[in-house]
This record gives sequence, C-alpha cells and structure tokens, in this order.
Amino acid sequence: MGRTVPATARERRLAIPRLFTLIAVLALGLASGAPAIAQCHQSIWIRDAVSHHWASSTQGIYADAQQRTLLVHNDIWGWGGVSWEPLPPAQPPDSPPGLLVSDRAAGTVLSVLAGSSPTLRTWGWDGQSWSMRSGAGPAYRTGLALTYDAARGRPVLVGGQHSLNQNQFFGDMWEWVGDAWTLVPGAELPGRTGHRLACDEARGRLVLYAGRTATSGFSQTTETWEFDGAAWSLASDGDDLSNATLVYHSGLQRVLAVATDPAPRMWEWTGSAWSALPSPPIKPRERVHRLRPRP
Repeated sequence: MGRTVPATARERRLAIPRLFTLIAVLALGLASGAPAIAQCHQSIWIRDAVSHHWASSTQGIYADAQQRTLLVHNDIWGWGGVSWEPLPPAQPPDSPPGLLVSDRAAGTVLSVLAGSSPTLRTWGWDGQSWSMRSGAGPAYRTGLALTYDAARGRPVLVGGQHSLNQNQFFGDMWEWVGDAWTLVPGAELPGRTGHRLACDEARGRLVLYAGRTATSGFSQTTETWEFDGAAWSLASDGDDLSNATLVYHSGLQRVLAVATDPAPRMWEWTGSAWSALPSPPIKPRERVHRLRPRP
C-alpha cells in the first residue's frame, strides 16, 4: 500500500485543504465525513469545508472493494476518511485514464478507454496493479455511459458515438461478464452520446438521462429512460436538468441528478418524474486547485 499523507502535512503535500465534510448528497455512495463530490462533463469537483473551494480531477469513483474514493489522473489517490493516500501503481497504463466503473462482484475498478484500435480497451485495477482485461467488445466510440447494475451484479456500458463516423450513434447495451464485454440482446434504445447513467438500486432499474441523438443535433434531449432488466422504456420527457450527472444515494434510496454549473442544483428521481431538492450553498467554479502533490 502506498505512503499515507499525514493529516498535519496534507495541506503542504496537496494543493487542497485538510478537512472534508459531506456537504450534500453528492457523493458516490460515500458515508458522512467524506468529501462532497460532483461530476460535470466527466470531471470531478471536490469541495472542502474550510476554504469553500473546489478542485478538479480527471476521473473519480468510489471503489467498493477498497471502500475508498479514488481520484485517477496520472496517478491514483484514495480517500479513506482520514487522509489522501497514493495508491499503487504510480501511474495507470493509459494516461489520462478511460471512463471508470466499479465491478463490485469482482472487487476491481475497470477503466474503459476509446483508443486507436477498432474496439475499446478495458483495463482492470485490483487495488495493487492494472492489467489488460479485454481489447474486444463494443465498437470504437466516445460519449458512452458506464455504471454498475446492482440488480444484475455486473458493470454495463450503454450507447455512444462512433469515433470515426460522427453520424453514427449507438443505442446498444453491453455487460461485463468475466473478462469480456457481451452484447445484451434486445436491450437497445435510440442511439445517443453524452448521456448520463445510474442504477436505481432500490427499484432494480437503470436510469438514463439526456444525450445527443441523430435528430437533436448539438442539443441535449430531456428524455429519461429506464431499463427493467429486459428492455428500455421512455419514462419521462421535458425535464431540463442543466447537464446534471446522475448518482445513486443509498441513504435516500433514490437516483439524484446533480448540476454544479452555473449554479448548484439537485433533483431526485421518483420513478416517474424528477423532483427538485434544496440546493447546497456552493460555488464550484470559485477557484480551482490541482489535486496533484506538490514537489
């Protein structure tokens, strides 16, 4: 395990303040006392309670097996509730990393990267090292969405846009079984890119929001879709959630939509509609600190 950064030295070692608290229900399944986390355009913003500043990192995720929040860029840092700690290895195989998803059943974190090959590259991190898990499966694409389907016990990948043919939008769904991506037959919705995805664990359904389609042009749709384990269905349309990211909150047992720009806003998914929640008094773009250790 990597070297722990002492609490008294943390402010000197990292360009972020020492104390973190859970400001609102923004964390990826974290308990009270962890940093507040919000995701915007595939970037992670973390806010502390001392200076009220936010920090940006490329990727962040809650690793179930390690019970830590991970920040992954050119290195890996884990938050265990007391301090940030560098984790092995020092650098992921692909830098910057691909999109991350936790595989609870296997106790690993997957990094899915749209590389130069015809198919996506998938790496797995077991807490100690990265290893190539698959170079096959879904076609080369960007704007895909990943989440862990708790009802079915496996990571899933939905949609995206072909990296070479910008007019081709995918609506397919893939599941990670063993060490390979497998197409889920019959689980297809209208193709889209840039959508958000979360698992409503209390209801055993996947919830997908927005995305650009072949008919929406450069605009995001306002559609909300649900997957019940067999097929997708349109559950709601017309909700403008301001490019919010979706997260599941285990305490509330609801999927939340969290928007941080231009102002912090939150909604909860009731199963048929989005309902606004009180917003925390935060300013996510007030100041940016890098989450890289200082020399």
